[in-house]
Amino acid sequence: MTERINNSTDLEHFNKYKVKDLTVDKTKYEFSTFKKKRLVPFTFFNKKEFKTYLSEKDNDTETSVVGNIFIDKKKYKEITDKYTVKDKIHDKRYGVVEIRFTEKYVEKHTLNYPYAKFDLFNSKDTGKNLFKKTVGYAQVEKDKYIRLVKHSVIPFIILLFLILILICTIFLSNSKTDKPVLNFENQMPYHEEIVENQSSSSDEVAIVLKQKYVVSKENPNIQLQNYKENTKYLSYEVIKDNTIIGKTNLIKPGNVAYFDIYSKFNKKGSYQIVLKIYSYNQDGSVNDVTYDVPVEIIIN
Repeated sequence: MTERINNSTDLEHFNKYKVKDLTVDKTKYEFSTFKKKRLVPFTFFNKKEFKTYLSEKDNDTETSVVGNIFIDKKKYKEITDKYTVKDKIHDKRYGVVEIRFTEKYVEKHTLNYPYAKFDLFNSKDTGKNLFKKTVGYAQVEKDKYIRLVKHSVIPFIILLFLILILICTIFLSNSKTDKPVLNFENQMPYHEEIVENQSSSSDEVAIVLKQKYVVSKENPNIQLQNYKENTKYLSYEVIKDNTIIGKTNLIKPGNVAYFDIYSKFNKKGSYQIVLKIYSYNQDGSVNDVTYDVPVEIIIN
């Protein structure tokens, strides 16, 4: 047995129903009780039991779901003589469902008509709709039912939660200062301290270099150190005739980098170069002070 859906749109079928207690054999089927403070409680089928009821029902009589009502809706738009088919199509409703108020509520508000009115909309299963949820099915006539629907706030809560996470992520990312990526030279701790031509600056950076380096094909490297007592990183630029012919990444205090100077020259001889030294703070920011140290390179 399947439910028949009524989707009439003409005013002639603008129906009016009253919710009643289930008239089925309540010993045979499970049912729920709808309770709301201002309304008289009534029994209804949940989704699962309604499907069971339809499947076991005799085929002699046809059961139909005549429409949906939103049980959490508090306002109702009265139907007057001026209401047209066009209004009906626009509102997407075609009837009214009434549920009796409690006597206490009627007396308190001095009501002349003891029924709450709910707009009746086309019968459409909520299915996988995230914002609507089918609560169950209430009986309005012998073989006619309405679908009780309510709006689900869970998707709104999830959406709000995701928006808050996004805002917090943006805020935190903007509040943090972007740290530069520090590139370090291939280096190792040095064991032999070179003391020739040692100088220091006012900001406590000591430069340890030789005045003369002798290199060959077998020993092509010069040692570029960062003195172990320094608190800053160093990097070197190798300059010949005002042209940069090589450079290093950052060197940590107490470490030495080996720079292949031999490969930068085509023939044997004595050459003057300048080693330009930059100092950096621990966060990678460069200091304004630089050092230009002239050095002689002898190629054997």
